[in-house]
Amino acid sequence: MDRNKLVNTLHKMSVSKRCANFYFSFDNNFYNLIPLKVSDKLLLAAHDYDFLIDGYKIARLKHIEKVADKSEKYNEILAFEGISKGIQVPEINIENMRSVCKHFLDKQQYISLEYESKNYEWNFAIGKIAKLTDKHIFFAHFDSMGNWKKKLLKIRYSDIFIIHFCDRYTETFSKHVTPLEAKEQFYA
Repeated sequence: MDRNKLVNTLHKMSVSKRCANFYFSFDNNFYNLIPLKVSDKLLLAAHDYDFLIDGYKIARLKHIEKVADKSEKYNEILAFEGISKGIQVPEINIENMRSVCKHFLDKQQYISLEYESKNYEWNFAIGKIAKLTDKHIFFAHFDSMGNWKKKLLKIRYSDIFIIHFCDRYTETFSKHVTPLEAKEQFYA
């Protein structure tokens, strides 16, 4: 998809808060997203799950393969129920992935990441950003049992596909882990 055409389409959708199916190169499934902000590189969108807003996603435009508008009826229901109108737009600088990650570091907010590993595999992690460098984040994460891993993940900004935040999974799971201790307990 042509980047300029994509940015223009997403901007129009953000003004009208229209929901669409988004297909990404890293996922076989689509996401129902309502674009809220768009930059030359990133999209900030609310995630619609069967007429419920389930947090937000920040994704790279280069991974968007297709945007298919939801039906007119679906968007009418979102408007009639006050769902699309009630969406708050988070105050996040989405100029680049580093500015996004700095926001979450400063807030010490729990997030979930989907990213590519050194061996080109898709990975998922949930936790908090512990440190930033010019090219990487160091990510404190916990496993499926809620135990913090001692070793921080070192992830290049360019390897992050999508960031999920304020969603039910991340928010609920984060309430049931041991509070994050001082950063000194971790190593890179």
